[in-house]
Formats: sequence, C-alpha cells, structure tokens
Amino acid sequence: MAQKNNFKLRQLLASYRSAYISVFGFSAIVNLLMLAPSWYMLQVYDRVLTSHDITTLLGLSLIVVFLYFIYALLERYRGLVLVQVAQALDDKIAPLLQANILNPSGQHRAEEASSLSDLNSIKNFLTGQPILALLDTPWVVIYLLTIFLFFLLVYFLN
Repeated sequence: MAQKNNFKLRQLLASYRSAYISVFGFSAIVNLLMLAPSWYMLQVYDRVLTSHDITTLLGLSLIVVFLYFIYALLERYRGLVLVQVAQALDDKIAPLLQANILNPSGQHRAEEASSLSDLNSIKNFLTGQPILALLDTPWVVIYLLTIFLFFLLVYFLN
C-alpha cells in the first residue's frame, strides 16, 4: 500500500514539473538582475565621477530602475506560480486524504491523520520560501564569480 501511495505522490509532483522549470528559469534571470547594483556602481565610478556628466547618471539610473522593475515582476511571478501549485496540490490531495482518514465507522485513524501532517509539510516546502532558497543557491557561486570578475576588470583597466 505504501508503494502505491508513493507512486501516486511521485506522479502528482511530476505533473508540476513544468511549473518548477519555469520557476527555476525565472530564478536564473532574477539572480542575474541582482548584479544590477554592482554594475550600476561600477558605471557611476567609472563614467559619472570622472566626467561629472549628469545625463549619464540619469541614463544609468533609469536603466537600473527598469531592471529593478523587471526584477520585481519576476519575483512576483515566481511567488504566484508557487501559490498556484500549492492550491492545485491542495485541490488534488484533500479529497484523497479525506477518503482515507475516515474509516467506514467515521472514526479517525492515527496513521492517516499523521500522513496528512506529513503531506502538508511537503506541500509547504515545495511551495514556499525554502524551495526558492534552494533554487537560488547554485547562483551564489556565479554571482560571486561575476563580482570578482568585475573587480578584476576595474583593477586591471585602471
């Protein structure tokens, strides 16, 4: 019986694979957009402070504000996709669990009630902040490497 339920859970989670691929793709773009402040400050120090040109500062500032706007939209989209996945999981799992929790006499079975708590924990992990942190983790190395390359570029060009 446990094998059968495990297989059903895997099938259910696999049906949301495209949503998680979408969230991963947007995580990649979000993490690249997080380099905008570093790029902005490098450009300000390199171009604006040396030339004292206000139009360059205004142009760079507008570009960064636009990038922040895109960042906010993508971050919002990631959250909405995860909320939709959570709602869909609730809609699919709740009827199955309600049928299994109550036995024919109407009494709760302890094992089934505990499985409800376990599935709720899984759902909270797969649709909340922990999964976003897990998706963002691989980009930390790329982020730090890029900042280091920016530093080397500035150091050797001056």
